[in-house]
Amino acid sequence: MSQPRKFESTLLSVLNTMGGQPFSYPQLLAAYRAEKKAHNRSDKASRQFIDRNLTRLVNEGLVVAIDNFDKKERLYRLTDSLRSRQSHRAESTPNHWLKTDTDVLIRRLREQQTALLMATGEIEILDELCAELPHLHNTMQPIYNDARDRLSKLSGKVKALESMISPSKPTPL
Repeated sequence: MSQPRKFESTLLSVLNTMGGQPFSYPQLLAAYRAEKKAHNRSDKASRQFIDRNLTRLVNEGLVVAIDNFDKKERLYRLTDSLRSRQSHRAESTPNHWLKTDTDVLIRRLREQQTALLMATGEIEILDELCAELPHLHNTMQPIYNDARDRLSKLSGKVKALESMISPSKPTPL
């Protein structure tokens, strides 16, 4: 049995921020370019890199292509095997191997921002459902309250991490 291929940590980090959500090639490329802006890789080299690695990820079954009948772009999604591989790798990486404290803070910030967006979406859908189905208001109220509490806590965490990274300006998603 062959040893699993290694992928660039920046690419894995970008894929990790996408979570289980479907993404397109242009979205992955844009996120990778934003993450790699400090490195001097040209646009052409970035496109080639993403193209090669996305093909490798699909061939190894770590990412699956999803049929997208509504749009021309092909969508992709991480498989559970890539997510478990990433979490296992993160657990086995010693803390002293991390680049800088800022890298850790930025990684944590992105995780919290993703959770914040998910909580916001949950609140929005609950509002919509409550408007469409008012007879379920009493059933949805505790779920809504819990989501609002999580949103408040996550907002505080994001604010704290942003101020730790750069006291003058917040870091975008």
